Amino acid sequence: MGDSFTKTQDSSGKTYLDLFAAELSDQTGTTVTVDDRSDDASTSDGLADRLANDAATKEAVAAADIVLVSVGGNDSDPFGVYPPGTCAPDQAQRKCLQTYAPRFAANYHSILDAITTLRAGRPTAIRVTSADNPFVGWSEAPDPGFGVRFYRQVAEAETAAACRIAKANGALCVDYLHIFGGPDGTQDPKPYLASDHAHPGDKGIRAIADELARIGVPELS
Repeated sequence: MGDSFTKTQDSSGKTYLDLFAAELSDQTGTTVTVDDRSDDASTSDGLADRLANDAATKEAVAAADIVLVSVGGNDSDPFGVYPPGTCAPDQAQRKCLQTYAPRFAANYHSILDAITTLRAGRPTAIRVTSADNPFVGWSEAPDPGFGVRFYRQVAEAETAAACRIAKANGALCVDYLHIFGGPDGTQDPKPYLASDHAHPGDKGIRAIADELARIGVPELS
């Protein structure tokens, strides 16, 4: 369950979900079927609502041994106007997130609680992904420093929150923010991105799939 980042296909028409399923099938000798419930415009608000109220979504999750959650990139407008100092390098991550996307953390708690409830105690491999930061090195950014001066703090705050909440709910976090952007998240992710510099390219899609495969699904052993 993700947004356009999850829906993006590589040059052979595969998403990182498809590649991960193939790798996992090779590792385990078990057929892994992808049920992609992603939507280009998905937000954490929307996903929390779907898990609470949409029968098809609830049925799909109840039947899924592996559940991946990758939403939040659409929760707020990075080009919007925020109070001075919002998500500045010296601001605490939680304060950044409270201003930029105030429902993000609460929604992730709701999303993971709903998944746990729908799975009714059955072994489940729940995976939560990091945010990404395409603004470093992107010509469409408001200015050359935007990706570090502002959006780095947003991506780090969303990643920290998602990973923290995942851990509290027995899920595992897939951090591709620091694969694409290096250890401090400030490198230009261009090698991992498509020509739009906003979505993953072949290398990025493969990198996320490989990280998912590296973590594996020990919960299902």
